[in-house]
Amino acid sequence: MSARPFRFEPLLNLAEQREEQQTLALASVAAEERAASEALAALEAERERAYARFASSAAPVDASEYLATIAYADRLSREIEAQREVLAAAAVRVAEARGALMEVVRERRSFEHLRDQDEAAALQEEERREASTVDDLNMTRHARRLRGPA
Repeated sequence: MSARPFRFEPLLNLAEQREEQQTLALASVAAEERAASEALAALEAERERAYARFASSAAPVDASEYLATIAYADRLSREIEAQREVLAAAAVRVAEARGALMEVVRERRSFEHLRDQDEAAALQEEERREASTVDDLNMTRHARRLRGPA
């Protein structure tokens, strides 16, 4: 690493902080999506259990029980549709958060690339100065040899 400071260091630090924030935001919305998916699966499983309880009944079915089961299944179906909308909205938020994170990562990488270029240029300049100093020393030594012993 060169001794001279990177001119965009504050911006690189900011990009790294934004990346951390976006990563946390993505994790949060991904957890929301996972919870919505699990809730949907639970509702669907409950609806299937309700149908299975009704279908497995060996005794004659009472009309009021039949209507209650149908009403319960209908309510579960409405809740399932509402939960599917919640899940779809969560999936959109996850996609948006993922896109925002990718943008911040690209920004951070561009600053890192600039830093690497800056370090390479500084190293090249340092090597050029060292080579110039060595050339000057060699020229002085050669001039002394040509003059002979003092």
